[in-house]
Amino acid sequence: MSVSWVDAGRHELADVAALARPGADMVVIDRPWVTDVASAWSAVAALESPCVVIAGRAARELREPAELSTDPVLIDADELAMTSDEVAAALTLADAPQPPEVVAMVAQATAGYAIAVRAVAAAAGRRAVDLADVGVTTVRAIARRGAASAVEAVRGAVEPDVSLTDIARLAVAPEISLATATAIVGSDRADRALTAAVLHGLGVRLEAPAGGIRLHPVVRDVLLHAGPLDEPARERALTIVARSCEAEGDAIGALRARIGLGDPDALADLLLRVDPHLQAIRTIRGQDGLTSWSSGALAARPLLGVARAAYALANGEGMAEVRQWLSIALGSSERTLAGAPTLARRIEALASAMVCHRWNGRFDEAATLGHEVLGLASEPPPDDATETSLAVAATEAVSTLITGGALTDATDAAIALHGHLGEADLMASTVYLATSQVLDGRVRDGEESLARVRELRAPRGLHAPPDVLLRLTESYLLLERGDPAGAQDRLEQSARTILSSQLWPAFAEVHELAELMRFGSEPAEGGIGRWWREQSPFSAAPAWTVRLTGLRALAALAAGDADRARALLARVDLSPGAPLLSALVHARLEMAAGRLDIALAHAQRAVRGRSVRVVAASYLMGAVIRAADGDHHGAARSTARGASMLATHGTTLPLLLLSATERSTVTSYRDALTDSESGALEAAIVACPALEWPTHAVAVLTPSERLTLSLLGEGLSLQQIAQRRTVSLNTVRSQARSLYRKLGVADRHEAVLAGHERRLL
Repeated sequence: MSVSWVDAGRHELADVAALARPGADMVVIDRPWVTDVASAWSAVAALESPCVVIAGRAARELREPAELSTDPVLIDADELAMTSDEVAAALTLADAPQPPEVVAMVAQATAGYAIAVRAVAAAAGRRAVDLADVGVTTVRAIARRGAASAVEAVRGAVEPDVSLTDIARLAVAPEISLATATAIVGSDRADRALTAAVLHGLGVRLEAPAGGIRLHPVVRDVLLHAGPLDEPARERALTIVARSCEAEGDAIGALRARIGLGDPDALADLLLRVDPHLQAIRTIRGQDGLTSWSSGALAARPLLGVARAAYALANGEGMAEVRQWLSIALGSSERTLAGAPTLARRIEALASAMVCHRWNGRFDEAATLGHEVLGLASEPPPDDATETSLAVAATEAVSTLITGGALTDATDAAIALHGHLGEADLMASTVYLATSQVLDGRVRDGEESLARVRELRAPRGLHAPPDVLLRLTESYLLLERGDPAGAQDRLEQSARTILSSQLWPAFAEVHELAELMRFGSEPAEGGIGRWWREQSPFSAAPAWTVRLTGLRALAALAAGDADRARALLARVDLSPGAPLLSALVHARLEMAAGRLDIALAHAQRAVRGRSVRVVAASYLMGAVIRAADGDHHGAARSTARGASMLATHGTTLPLLLLSATERSTVTSYRDALTDSESGALEAAIVACPALEWPTHAVAVLTPSERLTLSLLGEGLSLQQIAQRRTVSLNTVRSQARSLYRKLGVADRHEAVLAGHERRLL
């Protein structure tokens, strides 16, 4: 059999397919990239030989081939588990010939797929079947119908009549040998039992570096669901599976095995190592999952109660059921903390209680526990177990701060963690860091953090942070780059996933900002943001409620509905932190009414906030207000400060609060800016659409003119106003004339009436 092996070296499949040797019986393209499916299939179709494409990503993306003259076979590279030495060992077990050319032929014909090599070797050794023919047949069976079908493809050549229970007993034996098989099933069936074990991939067991045992997935299923075994054999089988799955990064398999063993401490410790974000445990159903455990067993460790609550939430058991398990977890945490726990157990209890409070909507209590956990994380851990607990708890603490709306605190905490974390935990904390940075307006830092995430090796199993965080960060970045429609498309694709996340308010903010950017108005009452609010099992944190209400007030004002904007602001004006957001909306309202001094006061109050976007927007609005009041020096200074923040942090959304005319005003002070500041301002103007704010509907009065109008409203004459203000009568007359002109009136009486009508008095 002639095999042409093409090492793609991570190049495009379409580019490397032509390198295959003409006339080969088989073409193997090892680990190509596939970015253009159509081109890839065109290249495969041009080959005259049967084609085996080996690649994790390529195999998944090319699983549905077009109609081709060839019959390509797709094998996931993640399943390649055989070296040449292992092939030789399998051939030895099958009594098959093993000169180097045969070893190479088997390895290539089966693409190194572990169970296929053993099946082919067994078939060839027992019935002198042609290796080349069986190899291709087996590979195709594996690719199309899975490993179990591959076994069936050659079972007729061997005809073992051995049960899965016999195979399981053989698998848990100290060694795989004819003597062992004879002791287990008797001499008359020992040969067939050993053959069956080879077929199921048990012929070669490798000690992994971590002390675990590598087994094929088929073997793991055999051991997990074998027939009746005595208790010692059952425990040994499950222990082998757990160790094997942990070594291979199979979080679900390891958890299923540990659940079957029934040891709360071992299961909780495993959760901390392989599934700290509880993504895997919530997918394991039935007797394999936590539903088979009693509430007493789940109360043994705080993390187990939280895991059971996560399962209830993911599988629609209802919030009453979720809260019941949270209550059990909280009680377990309190009992642990009341005793004399090790530092690792104390950290687990604190983190579990923090998550319980967060899911129950008690954000202040959750944040307090989060800061306590982060305080512990500032000290070097004394041992590996504590380091694992601390890393998981600290990243959950950052998540808690983001969920509660404390974005700057979350950013600071995530940065502080980086010196203490391993690779998998570092990836998780970097995702959290990118999310908090982008939400807080530190766009450039967020993009750099996201780039670091892509550089880090993806953790094995399901140790990666929830994808929902990456979707949120990427959606916000699309807004910043001026693509609100793209941001909304991304949200709608993940609407139901977002619904079950406590971060749904942040997604709602992205959606409503996108609506404002696209249409200059609030989202429709039946929009996805409202659906999240009404359907999510989680309530929004007060800080997020304030942000969303302020944003809706801004959108109402953009649509020309000042009364609705005021009504929305009235809901949050007394809330903690409300001035940081609603002050800008108040400033816009006062600008629309012509009360520039009050508008400036609101803008200056917003400057004291910590949100990059709010502070940058307040500087730019301050520049517009000062320019309207004739303070050009102050306007230039405010423009420079706002542009400096745009240049430093890369945000563009603050320009959303300025109309096209107002943008022209701030760009007129370009001489006061550095090149980078000027470039950042121009880039933001291009990325962020200009809305028509209702400033044109009302005259814009200077503070001096507003004071004159106010005194006219008290019934004072121009002479009396001059005396009250200690200025000349000519100055007051000049201001009065300007006032009449702006209001479109003829005298002082009409000016007072117009002032009342336009809420200037």
